Amino acid sequence: MGEPTTGPCEYVQVFQTAADSSRSSARLTWAAADGERTLTLGDHLPAVAIGRSSSAEVQLEDEQVSRRHAQIDWDGQAWVIRDLGSRNGTRVGSILVGAGLALAHEDIVHCGRAAIVFSWPAGIASTVRPSQPETIAGSALPLLSAAEINLLQELCRNYARNEDPRISTTAPTTNAQLAERLQLSEDGVRQRLKRLYPKLGLTGGEREKRRELAAQAIELGIVRPASRTRPDGVGGPDCTPA
Repeated sequence: MGEPTTGPCEYVQVFQTAADSSRSSARLTWAAADGERTLTLGDHLPAVAIGRSSSAEVQLEDEQVSRRHAQIDWDGQAWVIRDLGSRNGTRVGSILVGAGLALAHEDIVHCGRAAIVFSWPAGIASTVRPSQPETIAGSALPLLSAAEINLLQELCRNYARNEDPRISTTAPTTNAQLAERLQLSEDGVRQRLKRLYPKLGLTGGEREKRRELAAQAIELGIVRPASRTRPDGVGGPDCTPA
């Protein structure tokens, strides 16, 4: 995987140092082969392992995920994620995680091709997390389910790093392709798209909404297109979480 880039896919999210009693409201949501999974954090589970290992609380069936990929634990003030020396790295948005990064409500954790949504309403306050120079306000990033994030990853699969879906001659992934890759019916894909459009304030014709949805997913850092720019206009090999 390429090095993380700075730019418009980064965003500022607020968090607070909370009393121990508030930590039990935090939860993780991600997509598994048998459907969406949710795990509640708290006194009963102060540390969570993420990886391919069967012993991991968040087990991800992805060859790009290490057996012991990352860990989330409570440090007395916030939920902190640490990379455990994984091969492909751990990111929160476009930020590469190292020794530790405090998680904020609605953060999206990326391990390999998997996306994990961190929810902690009790952690919202007025303290701003330091980020990279160019940022987007946290309110600009909609709350998405892991299933919706996976759909956006597949929708953007055809685009290269420097490509704007609004003006590109390349079309977004079709509903039939989305259905096959996500193991859904085409009607199921259409229903998910219908729920996504209003979250990003999209109206108008279907073609325009699909292109704008792909463009915003890339600009907000929800997904990161293929690391190399295509010289021939052919779809890139992958579209991974940012």
